[in-house]
Amino acid sequence: MEITFSQQENHLTLTSKLSESDRKVAGKATLERDSARFSLPKDFSLDNTHPDLLALAALITFYPWIGKVLHLPFPVSVGFAETVRKVSKIDVSRTSTWIPKRVPTATARPGISFSGGVDSMAALALMPENTQPVFTLRTPPPSGGRTLYKPDVALYAIEEMKSAGKVVHVVETNHEWVREPVGFSVDPAPGIPLMLLADHLNLDAIAYGTIAESAYVTGQGKWAEYKDRVVFTRWGSLFEAVGLPSYMPTAGVSEIGSSTIVQTSRFGYLAQSCIRGIPGKPCRACVKCFRKSLITASLTKEWPAPDEVSRMMANRTIRGFLEKEPIRFEIILTRVMAEYDGQDPLLLALQKRLESKNQDVAFTDGWYPESMKLVPEKYRAVTIDSVCSYLPRMTTNQIEKFEHYNLQESMSKMNVDQSEWLEILEANAQQVLKQSKK
Repeated sequence: MEITFSQQENHLTLTSKLSESDRKVAGKATLERDSARFSLPKDFSLDNTHPDLLALAALITFYPWIGKVLHLPFPVSVGFAETVRKVSKIDVSRTSTWIPKRVPTATARPGISFSGGVDSMAALALMPENTQPVFTLRTPPPSGGRTLYKPDVALYAIEEMKSAGKVVHVVETNHEWVREPVGFSVDPAPGIPLMLLADHLNLDAIAYGTIAESAYVTGQGKWAEYKDRVVFTRWGSLFEAVGLPSYMPTAGVSEIGSSTIVQTSRFGYLAQSCIRGIPGKPCRACVKCFRKSLITASLTKEWPAPDEVSRMMANRTIRGFLEKEPIRFEIILTRVMAEYDGQDPLLLALQKRLESKNQDVAFTDGWYPESMKLVPEKYRAVTIDSVCSYLPRMTTNQIEKFEHYNLQESMSKMNVDQSEWLEILEANAQQVLKQSKK
């Protein structure tokens, strides 16, 4: 694939051209548009940006559709090209021994791909005060079509943070629209603006609000070592190659832990994970709203009213989420519902389906010490101090349970019956539908 760069004022455009070895369709993702545009700070300059950073941004933007060779209009360092070849089997066409590896300055600071959600805000709370948050603002649909996505919550939080003296950067981009269906090309794609601005902002690390259920895949029902996963072996290596090592402050923190952190952190009151609602008013019709509301309830002991629970569980999206076996992030719902002692029949049915009173997943209340190996040594001490101010460290016994978590084995041993739960969900949905027609 050939990728060219052009800059007009503060707008940077990456344009791709397929070659014979490339592909238009990769899995379920089609390359729908050949260019991606980024609106960067007015004093941003291509000439002052290390070519390896530009190459990495291009690689991530179009990665699924690149075949054997990445053609760029400029050479990159030999070391970066070798890393690309090693982790992806893609050759970068132009290299130069005259281009040194990017090495951050002694005064460099970390950056975080910021979303304004609970997990992202928790990650920011665990990082140094000089951390640079960069929010990726998705442009409206190119064709003028409808979208459920609303940036209102994040933009409101950013303005409030700026008013309080916190510097937050916003980069508007259409890079999610290069693919059909719309979305990120690969997992690290939300951080592309950080890569482009790494020299401009003097950055030496790239952080994401990844939590334990995603890092160690316990949200999928079984523990896996993060360092063995492609997201680390491929992208972590490439970040390291451009002087932006991965910084994962919340990798050892559960979704319950991140919610606990934002309850008392400086900007935690602004955190809202729903991307369909407006500030202070989440949509209450998406999976995140359902799960986050129950997490908050378990921490505050203020559970949603039965009619609200009924309405949410009757929603097609939420109901589909709850019908899965296992439920995504079931580990979190299991811990949350262990705290429920009320009389709501639907919540009691959920508690029974999850066997919450019979499973010990209390390790989700603490943080996993081994995860600090995913934090650059420069920032490890301050991150450990920060997380300890919010959460307890997992005990030896809890670490053992976390590292051997296997939901399928647990469900098999408890002989979990899904049929009764599905009947309850169906009956509730029919009841809500009947009431809506009155």
